[in-house]
Amino acid sequence: MRFWISVHLPLLPLETFRPQWSEPGLHVVIDREQVLVASTEAAEAGVRIGMRRGGVAAIASDVTMHERDPVKEQEVVANIAMAMLQYTPEVAYTAEFSLALDVTASLRAFGGRLALVHLVGSSIAALGFTARIGTAPTAQGAWLLSRYALNKERSKWRRCIKVETLARRLDALPLMVLPETRTYRQWFDGIGCQTLGDVKHLPRAGLQRRTNKSVLDALDRAYGHGQELFEWVQAPPTFTAKMELPDRIEY
Repeated sequence: MRFWISVHLPLLPLETFRPQWSEPGLHVVIDREQVLVASTEAAEAGVRIGMRRGGVAAIASDVTMHERDPVKEQEVVANIAMAMLQYTPEVAYTAEFSLALDVTASLRAFGGRLALVHLVGSSIAALGFTARIGTAPTAQGAWLLSRYALNKERSKWRRCIKVETLARRLDALPLMVLPETRTYRQWFDGIGCQTLGDVKHLPRAGLQRRTNKSVLDALDRAYGHGQELFEWVQAPPTFTAKMELPDRIEY
């Protein structure tokens, strides 16, 4: 059975400007004139996600506003992907600031599943970025757990090994976590569907007729019933994937 690690970077737009080791301060990233992400200090001062630029200035005049830089974000994700190649040659970019790592063949070399998860988290923390990590027998399933299992006290909920466990955890997630379902939100609301489990149990022919095949394909990939295809990250010819890690990182 395959073992996937999904790395989601929830604070990437902010940490692109302010890595973890930066001095604390009031900082926000602005995208389309609204707050996309705010530092802890800015949030404590009353800044909220979605707040307009003028509202931020009115609440906390000493907040530093950074204009979102998608090009720089892509460079950061590419650098992190290069660092992940030290653990597996099978690293791929996925949606919403995330990477997928097929580490099935690497487990013995790095001391097993839990040890490898901690090594991946430590590597990313050493680069100055926050990582939310999910593991599962499918890449899509690992991505969904890393992206949407948000309760820090239940961080183990983001990690599973068996397909049966993954299915139970996916069933409980809100259906809008799957990008392919979002276009059809009004229809799903109308028939009382709220979770991925609700969608999964709809008749497949009717679901495809009322939405499209991409919804079924995404569900199949997540639950392990469909083939997952990736374009793997390629390292430059002279690249050596090696870095110094701290003794211990809490994340």
